Amino acid sequence: MKGEKEREFFRIHIPGLIVKYNILPKTEGRYFLPRRHHHSKPLLPEDSELQSELEILFERLDRLETKIDYLLHWLGRGTGEKIFQFESEVTNIGGGGISFISPVPLEVNTFLELCILSIVGDMPPILAIGKVCWQKMSSDRSKEASYSIGVCFEDIYAEDQQTLMRMIFQAEIQQRKRREGEKS
Repeated sequence: MKGEKEREFFRIHIPGLIVKYNILPKTEGRYFLPRRHHHSKPLLPEDSELQSELEILFERLDRLETKIDYLLHWLGRGTGEKIFQFESEVTNIGGGGISFISPVPLEVNTFLELCILSIVGDMPPILAIGKVCWQKMSSDRSKEASYSIGVCFEDIYAEDQQTLMRMIFQAEIQQRKRREGEKS
């Protein structure tokens, strides 16, 4: 039981999070987010005080350029066509994955292209490739057939994962304060 309590700390429901996703076609191997493999070197001597700051700046610009290229790739898939096939509210999120309700069943080991967004606040979109780890038929009979889906991140930008972890810890602190306020 101790493991479950630890897991709850790192997986949390955050209202206002949605996930947009596409089912990736089955192929041999894994899927990865696009990355740039060429890095320009600044024209400064190695011992320059600005060298480390410039390297950080170039690294961030490179990540930003990669994300923009990826989003433009999605936008360029077709005119009049939705960029993502599906959209759902996130029911649970952690640094290693998400769960959500899907209108269609998804086979375990299916790869998904994910874009996690917040309809509240100014969180930047989080891009990831995920793999379906589990699926359960929803027990809510008032709705049409739906499936609870658990997805593990297979590839996510490190900066995006850090953003997720900060958001999760902040939400956990807020929820803990609310619970303590209700007890008083």
